Amino acid sequence: MRIPAPYLVDTKKFLAPELPEAPLIVFINSKSGGRAGPKLTEVLYHTLGHAQVYDLLEYRPGPVLKHIWKNLEAQERAGDTWAPIVRRKMRILAAGGDGTVAWILKTIRDLELDPAPYVAVMPLGTGNDLSLSFGWGNTFLQSWIDKHITIYETLKRIGDAEQRNLDTWSISLTSGQGNIFKELPHSLEVVDSSSVEPPAPKDVSKVKGLFWNYYSVGLDAQAAYGFHSLREKRPWAAPSRMINQGWYGYFSCTTGWFCNAPPVRNKICLKVRNVAGQWVEVAMSRHIKALAVLNLQSYAGGRDLWGLRDPARDAAKGWKTPIFNDGTIEVVGLRNGWQTALVMAGLTTKIHAKRLAQGTEVLLELRAGGVTKGDTSLTHMQLDGEPWPQIIPAGDSEPLKVHIKHVGTAGMLFNPMQLRGIAPKIQKLAVRERRISAINEDAASLSHPGHSLPPPGP
Repeated sequence: MRIPAPYLVDTKKFLAPELPEAPLIVFINSKSGGRAGPKLTEVLYHTLGHAQVYDLLEYRPGPVLKHIWKNLEAQERAGDTWAPIVRRKMRILAAGGDGTVAWILKTIRDLELDPAPYVAVMPLGTGNDLSLSFGWGNTFLQSWIDKHITIYETLKRIGDAEQRNLDTWSISLTSGQGNIFKELPHSLEVVDSSSVEPPAPKDVSKVKGLFWNYYSVGLDAQAAYGFHSLREKRPWAAPSRMINQGWYGYFSCTTGWFCNAPPVRNKICLKVRNVAGQWVEVAMSRHIKALAVLNLQSYAGGRDLWGLRDPARDAAKGWKTPIFNDGTIEVVGLRNGWQTALVMAGLTTKIHAKRLAQGTEVLLELRAGGVTKGDTSLTHMQLDGEPWPQIIPAGDSEPLKVHIKHVGTAGMLFNPMQLRGIAPKIQKLAVRERRISAINEDAASLSHPGHSLPPPGP
C-alpha cells in the first residue's frame, strides 16, 4: 500500500521509495478512541510510513489531498505511466468517528477530485454508525495495537473491499430573523447572502452543509450536546467508548426523557416529498420528544430506529425497505425515555421508533409557540454526531426552515468479510445490505427499456 515518493513530495519529510500495491492515504483523528488514538497513530506510522498517515490534529485533509492530486497530475503530464494508475486506485482510510468520516467525504466532494477516491473506516468514535454500516465494525480493536497481524489484516481487507455508493444529502437552515446561528458544527458553513441570486434580504441568514448519516432535533440532540460539552471541557472524563455511552445515558436522564418534556410538535411542522413526488404534511403525536431524519439503518452504535420490514403496513404507506443508496430518506420520532431506552438496548427487533415518513426531500419549519409550559426559543440539533444549541424564532415570527434534499452519492468501501475480533452482527448487516442491493438491481434491470420480460407461462 506504499505510494511512490514523487507523488508525496513536499507533504512530509519521511518518504518511502517502494512501488504501490494498493495506494492508501490515512487520516486519523488521534483525539478519538480514548487513550488508544495516539498509540494507533504510531502503529500506522510504522506500518505504512509517515508520508501516508496524517493526524487530523496537525493536518487538514483538504490541503493534503489537493497537494497529492497536484503531484499526481504533474507526474502524469511528465510522462509517468504509474501516476494515472495510482490516482485511479487511490483509497482513503478515515480512522475516527462518524464526524471524522463526514469531514473526509465532504473534503473529497468539495475538491472535486477526479476520480474521487473511495473511503474505508477504522472505528474510533462512540457511535461509529458509518463504519458499522459498511462492515468495518463499531468498536476499536485493541489488537490493532497489541498484534500487528490484525492491522495488516485490516489493511488487506481495505485493498480487497467492494466499492459502494452512499447517498449524500444537503441540508440548509434559513432564518428570516437575522443571524440566529451562534454556535455551529464543523459540517455547517454560513452562506454569504450577497453571493446568491437573487440577493437575499438583509434580515435573512442561511447556513448549509452535507450529511451522510442523520439529522435530528430534540432531546436526543440535547443529550448528545451535554456529552460533547463535557468531552471538550474535561477530555479525561471520556477515556473509552463504554464510559462515553454511560455519559450519554446520564445526560439522557437529565434532559427530560423521563419527565414531562414538551413535545417537538409544539415547535416543528414537518413536510415530506414522498416517493411519488408529492409534498405531504406529516402529523406528529404529542408524545414525540425527538425527530430524526435517517440515511442509514444504524443510529447510536447500531440501533435500527426504522425497524424491520412490515409488509402489510409498508405497502399501505407506500414505503420500501430502506438502504443507504436508494435515494430516499426516513423520518422517525422518539417518544419517551422508556421507549428510547428499549430501542437503544436492542433487546428486541420488534421495538423501534415511530415511523413517520419516507421520501426524497424534507422540509421542517421550526417556531417556538410557547404553547406548553417550559417551552423556550432554544432547541438542540445534531448532524452526523455533531450537536449544537439552536435559537429558533418565537411567537408569530417567520419560522426557521430546515431543507433536506438528495444531491448525489459518495464512494465508500464495503467489507464483506468479518474482521478478526468483530461481532457477527456485522456479518448479518452485510448480508442484509447485499440482499437489498440485489433486489434493487434486479428491479432496475427489469424496468430498463431494453430489457424484455419472458413470456408468461401457460
